[in-house]
Amino acid sequence: MKQFLDRVLAVIQLEPLAYLEIKENKAPLTQAMFLLFLSSTATALGSVGGYVEKIPMAILTACAAWVAWGLLIYVLGTLIFRKPETEVNLITVMRLVGFASAPGILKALAFIPAVSGIILFGTSIWILGTTTLATQQALSYKSFPRALGVTLAAWLGYQFLLFQI
Repeated sequence: MKQFLDRVLAVIQLEPLAYLEIKENKAPLTQAMFLLFLSSTATALGSVGGYVEKIPMAILTACAAWVAWGLLIYVLGTLIFRKPETEVNLITVMRLVGFASAPGILKALAFIPAVSGIILFGTSIWILGTTTLATQQALSYKSFPRALGVTLAAWLGYQFLLFQI
């Protein structure tokens, strides 16, 4: 448990070595999935505004969003924006994206009307940063702007898919 918490703290502090350790260590896939579930649950709790019956669907939607984002990062990063040094599998990308969702746990506080906008905006920017570092590490990019471009393109692709459904 301590190792898991240490990983989470390092990820939310944007420590690049934490992402490398997660990439190279195959063990934390279940930890990444658990963290993704926690973040998705927190997002659901913060977004349903007291409508308890909406929580299960909100959790499923948040989990699906992370899966779609991770899948799009993988596809864009390995097919379209591939670098010669890019050698990664989908599981590794999903593991890193799962850990990158850690700041989303704070979205549970978004149910407080006075701070909900600040919390949602702040955690979204924070998650963009953690996911960009995860993308950079997963795809072995030396360039942060390239990783940011792939992360944003995948996010835009996900948004497009979301509005088509």
